Amino acid sequence: MRHLIFAIALLLLSAPALADRASECRRQCGEDAACYRRCMGYSYHHYRRSGSSYSGPSTGTGEPRGYRRGPSVKAQSPVGPSEPVGGGRPAEKPSILGTAYDFLYAPGAETEGYGLYSYVILPRPGERAVAFVRELVGSFPAASAVTESKQRINILYLPTKAGGRGQAAFAADVDTAAIKAFLDKNYDFAMAQGLLYHLCDRPAPAVAQLCANDLSGGPYLLTYATKVSDLSPLPPPFLFVDLTNVRPRAFPLFVAAYAAQVKRPDFSDGERLSDFRLQLLNVMLTAADWVQPVSAAVADIAHFAEAKKKGGEAPK
Repeated sequence: MRHLIFAIALLLLSAPALADRASECRRQCGEDAACYRRCMGYSYHHYRRSGSSYSGPSTGTGEPRGYRRGPSVKAQSPVGPSEPVGGGRPAEKPSILGTAYDFLYAPGAETEGYGLYSYVILPRPGERAVAFVRELVGSFPAASAVTESKQRINILYLPTKAGGRGQAAFAADVDTAAIKAFLDKNYDFAMAQGLLYHLCDRPAPAVAQLCANDLSGGPYLLTYATKVSDLSPLPPPFLFVDLTNVRPRAFPLFVAAYAAQVKRPDFSDGERLSDFRLQLLNVMLTAADWVQPVSAAVADIAHFAEAKKKGGEAPK
């Protein structure tokens, strides 16, 4: 009898946890019965595993590597950037496994379905622009070489003139001359300027002061949850990285921090972009890394604009 009472008590105590798990699995899997069974069987154990990781930019043969595919549980498709899903919960997306670059030949022509969209914004050609692009394409593979699902990739777009359509991917060990030739002939500085206009058209408070200044420095990186080149104004959340006051010798530090993507299984766009900013804030620079080291701070480089909060609080 004592054992029976204990069993009933144990069942009553575990019921809420089982109900929570069932609710979570139904949210993730929808009508997919096989997914639901798998989720109920090992979903909590699954997320304790190490998951996938980016395998590096080069195989040693000059060809970029792809990404190792990690196990995943099918998640409900996101509605949109930071948009609530049933009951006011933030939209959730699979983790980002890495970054790949591609060429953008026209505003609004981005490929749909990527987990994040980033843009390399160069106001003008020069040695700084060459050094930055060379660091990027040497650190990340071309999108054509990546076999992982698009929603697990941060796509890094290089605005490119329509006349340069068919631009070949760069070798991982690309030399300075090849990058300079691309910037002089095919990089679309007008499209890059248009991206800055999107950012500064009724700007969020996080970048209002920045937009009031001269935006002819750079290089800049703009990261968003969806394609942005046909959006104006650009609503938060977004991350804008301004490397105007950083010497080229420090570009590798920021590219490495940018590559250290968040690995949590699911998170909203706002959390994802906020974590990108935290990665960048961990960069340690010496006085020699700054163009003008007087009162310089890494916090002045990574500008994160939060989405408007539920209570009506303005974005940061």
